Amino acid sequence: MTSRKWTLFRERVQVFFEEVQRTSAKIKPWIKVVRSDKYHDFIKFIIRSKQLNTQYKLLICLQLSLGARVSEALNLKKEDFVFRSDGTVGVKILVLKKKHTVLRIGDVDTQVVPCLAKFLESLGNHDLLFTIKRNAVGKQYKKMMGITTHGLRHSCINYFYDILDYKTEDVVNIWQFSNWRTALRYHNSNPDRQSQDIAARRRLAKVG
Repeated sequence: MTSRKWTLFRERVQVFFEEVQRTSAKIKPWIKVVRSDKYHDFIKFIIRSKQLNTQYKLLICLQLSLGARVSEALNLKKEDFVFRSDGTVGVKILVLKKKHTVLRIGDVDTQVVPCLAKFLESLGNHDLLFTIKRNAVGKQYKKMMGITTHGLRHSCINYFYDILDYKTEDVVNIWQFSNWRTALRYHNSNPDRQSQDIAARRRLAKVG
């Protein structure tokens, strides 16, 4: 795809994003995330996109619905997906710790299931879902959407806090965080969540 087409695509997805301040972060305190109220609309947009190939569609949507790190998503195999009788799909995810790994279960957003099921038909049980290289993902996300890979993880956790009204204890258990403080760092809880407010504050700071 030409650079011009990616520019147009990047402009289209900006409506789904907001730039928020991570209140506890001293380095890179600002991060672009998917707005919690646009969470499902963004997934629908990505699935229906004609610009993205199937692997990138699934990678973006799985990262967002599972809150997985890019390395965790790239390690997924066909055998990690469990199709339940009610039509939902669970995923066994290895959480990468410094000295060990922990298994957790996530759920795929229902909008992603048809695309995922069709894609998995072509894979063997032990096949990796993605052939994408880890060092290429960050560059592609920036080129396609102007967002970091970790922004999708933040977006998912924000959605669980903001829309599903999960408590920090629940978030710690779901994502296997080592403590509450780590979970809270992922939740952008500062009151100035709107992009226009942030932009206005930046302009005032320059004038001052």
